[in-house]
Amino acid sequence: MTKRTNAFIRWFCMSACVLLLATATAKVPLLVSGAALGGALARDAVFPFLTAREAIAIAAILEVGVALRLCRPEWASSRQRLWWIAWITSLLALYRTARALLPSTGPCPCLGAIPGSLGLSDRATSAVMWCILSYLFIGSVSLLAMVRRNSVEPTSECS
Repeated sequence: MTKRTNAFIRWFCMSACVLLLATATAKVPLLVSGAALGGALARDAVFPFLTAREAIAIAAILEVGVALRLCRPEWASSRQRLWWIAWITSLLALYRTARALLPSTGPCPCLGAIPGSLGLSDRATSAVMWCILSYLFIGSVSLLAMVRRNSVEPTSECS
């Protein structure tokens, strides 16, 4: 890989780290109060065996865990860090899709009160979250393809 590609991967991973830490931080007030989740015993729409608070806590823990792996390049190779980003965004996108397909689940509470305090509608908040997930997923998969293409050595068929 070129120095330019390595620099871009580092920049991308750090931007993913910042976004994941921001979304995990946005979940903290929900975990503390639980008010926006419908109370402490309200069930999650996608995972009814979990309370909404437990589902939010699991998401926050996963986001922080992946963010920590991303912000410390010595803990993982570029390829591993890009796989982590693709993995977490796949999980989050699947959850958001399942939530959207369920009847009357309401908006995803993943950003807590931040959208309301910024004056964003539920539709605008959803669009912003899909843009973030798209950026992370498309970026990680594209960079993984680039890393793979640059690291594969051509083999000789005639030996």
